[in-house]
Amino acid sequence: MQSVPDEDTAARMQYIEGTVIREHTIKEGESYDTAPDTISVWIFTKPVNNRRNCRSVAYWTYEENGSDKSEIMTKRQKRVTIELSKLGQTEEHTISKELNVWLRFLKNSKDLTDQELQQEGVKEAMAKLSFLSHNTAERRDYMIRQQSLHLYNANMNRRYAKGKEEGIEIGEARGGKRKAIDIARKMLSDGMPIDVVAKYIGLAIDELKSIV
Repeated sequence: MQSVPDEDTAARMQYIEGTVIREHTIKEGESYDTAPDTISVWIFTKPVNNRRNCRSVAYWTYEENGSDKSEIMTKRQKRVTIELSKLGQTEEHTISKELNVWLRFLKNSKDLTDQELQQEGVKEAMAKLSFLSHNTAERRDYMIRQQSLHLYNANMNRRYAKGKEEGIEIGEARGGKRKAIDIARKMLSDGMPIDVVAKYIGLAIDELKSIV
């Protein structure tokens, strides 16, 4: 995003785009054909061209003459220029409603309507902007509060996980005991001696008698 006037805007764009491609897309020693198709988006607070709309799209042109393949590869680059100063006069069909909200946010977030604030991600961006607008001491206090909340939630999650695990163990133990009692009843109904059943089920004879 460019907010400082610059007479060499086009040259600056070209230089930075090349730098980004070189430093962030092609690793050292890799072939040039690993470079991806690129779309660069430039946002300006001041006018940079004579077009009426705020959004301009530039495709790198080429002439496909059937013999020189090196000219065709320039089609892989695309540049989008957005001038916030022209947002108010831009025809509606040239930009989406969602993009319009974000551009208005960049231009002056205080001008957003209640409906625009409901767009996904806008409230989070407003909160982050509010945080960044505070001084260093206020941001430090905010970060300390956030760390405290993270620690509290982490402890609560661990306690919940431990309680859930213990609950599963208790449930499994109770379920196992019920199953053993059902087996004991069947064994007794088949005429097996109660002391033998108690031995195999793992219960005392008195406890088995009180259950069945």
